[in-house]
Amino acid sequence: MRVVLGLFAQSGKPLPVEWAAAWYARDPNTPQFHAMKRCPDAFAALFNIEYTRRFGDGFILPVNKTRIKVTHRPASQSFAGKEFQATIDLPDVSVLTGPMGKLAEVGEACHAALASYSRFLSSHPGKEGSLEALLLLPASVWPDSIAERFRVTLRAIESSGLPMIVSLEEFLPQLPHDGPLNRTRFKALSRALGQFSLGIEPDVRFGGDLPEPEDLVCLFAADGLDDEVQLSEGYASGAIMVQMAAAVASASKSFDEAEASVILNHINSSLQIAEAERRRLAARLHLYGAAPPRTSHLKRQIGILTPDARQAVADFLLTVALADGAVDPRRVKTLEHLYQIMGLDRCSLYSKIHDLESQPVSQPASTPTQTARQAPSPFNDGSLRLDPARIAALRADSAKVALLLGKVFASVEENEREDLPKEPAPEGSAVTLLGLDSQHSALLKVLLQRTEWSREEIEELCSDRGLMSDGAIERINDAAFNQFDKAIIEGEDPLEVNCELLQEAMA
Repeated sequence: MRVVLGLFAQSGKPLPVEWAAAWYARDPNTPQFHAMKRCPDAFAALFNIEYTRRFGDGFILPVNKTRIKVTHRPASQSFAGKEFQATIDLPDVSVLTGPMGKLAEVGEACHAALASYSRFLSSHPGKEGSLEALLLLPASVWPDSIAERFRVTLRAIESSGLPMIVSLEEFLPQLPHDGPLNRTRFKALSRALGQFSLGIEPDVRFGGDLPEPEDLVCLFAADGLDDEVQLSEGYASGAIMVQMAAAVASASKSFDEAEASVILNHINSSLQIAEAERRRLAARLHLYGAAPPRTSHLKRQIGILTPDARQAVADFLLTVALADGAVDPRRVKTLEHLYQIMGLDRCSLYSKIHDLESQPVSQPASTPTQTARQAPSPFNDGSLRLDPARIAALRADSAKVALLLGKVFASVEENEREDLPKEPAPEGSAVTLLGLDSQHSALLKVLLQRTEWSREEIEELCSDRGLMSDGAIERINDAAFNQFDKAIIEGEDPLEVNCELLQEAMA
């Protein structure tokens, strides 16, 4: 090995990845990472990819002054322990710290990328080909037969310029199947898709519901979705606005470009959110066009809105309903339902629509006190003529809804954080279990009281502490792996807690 390295240094040629990997694996100072033992093929493949990404054809080894020396100590006692040495006229690169330091950075990056996969194999021997194992692997070392399907999907989306709508059961056969796609698996799938520059809606990481196999999902081109993402304050309000607006638009059979453009314009011009979040909301809107959203679970979100915010939402929804310049009775019916959810007077809806008429509504002579602004629904003929200028003015005025809702949600989130119960400070010390922060340590102490918990119970415990259940479990298990190389919480529902593992930490 030293001779070959010396030859590369002397020739001035880059060190190829094959020799770099061999040098790193055989160097006595290389840390023996668990991933190198448990999944050597994946580690080797990832090392090749990472080395090539960083150094291309390889880096040039320096020509140092130290020559390669070969030492031999004969076994025969007749030589009295004498050593024989020979010097090879090649630089001994192995004594340098710089080149090995570069390889160590590559190896550490590979170890970090494979840590979760390695721990899974340790806890679940024989499940290398399972869906859970695949989703923990970096996409760059996925089997070609599976990875190529996702690359084809991305190329099709980029070629058409539009997101792709498919049912989940159509999409899943591309992956190993060994059980139901629960929330944890779907979250991992969403993160894995991000490694192929693909996003999916719904996505539980972004407040989406877990889809059933027969439900439609939307695949779209996106970057930066393979890591945990911190949502902006405006995203939550934007998601609710898009959901409600799509419900109004889809109430009519003509949910087309007119309605979509109003909603997209609101996303792109009024919401103070990142480009990635705009693209996600646009993809969600695209999905709503094929599968109209439900409004039954909006009460909680709407319940936190101030009266001014609710009225701003109502004005925006009206601009969507009237996007094509006509009044559709079915959309008015949906608006009535949303007005009821928001606690607004439906008569104000009818008055606003009549205010937009290009001609005043005439009233029977027998009811002179009844004005056009008080005209009742039901818009049976749908033949009202609307003033485009008034609609445009209403649309421009409704742009304030994004800023207003953003402030409301930011205020609510801050109040919720303040209302969370404060953890009592440990007596005489700030030491927590497994080095976790106070919230996760307190949760773990509660979990250690029993060996088995239902997922619903854990979700309630996490909700009380302002934590996401999947993230909390992952955080606790990561800390346990760092100390014991084992998970402390396993299973799906129920979840099992290895209390014995922490007896030492609890002492």
